[in-house]
Amino acid sequence: MQELRKEAGLTQASVSEGLDMPQSNVSRLEKGSDMLLSTLRSYVEAVGGKLNLTVELPNKPPISLAGLGDLMGNPKPEKVTAKFNDIVEALEFVSFGSVYEHQ
Repeated sequence: MQELRKEAGLTQASVSEGLDMPQSNVSRLEKGSDMLLSTLRSYVEAVGGKLNLTVELPNKPPISLAGLGDLMGNPKPEKVTAKFNDIVEALEFVSFGSVYEHQ
């Protein structure tokens, strides 16, 4: 996270203003190893970026979860169902498909 901020040419103070939180919280975020996707998305947007998520399965083309961030607001039920079904299908493949070794 710190590398991302520095690459954008920003300070923790400027990111904290974009996130509307104290600079000390930005420091904790940058040192943490686990966070909510919504927090990561907000951080990326605060440094001027856009978060894209991609699932890579063995012997399959990458699956973009670009609409996932849109589901955090007030989603339409059919949109949630479609995205949820895509994710469940991907997870079922990983669980019951062939063994995958990440290289």
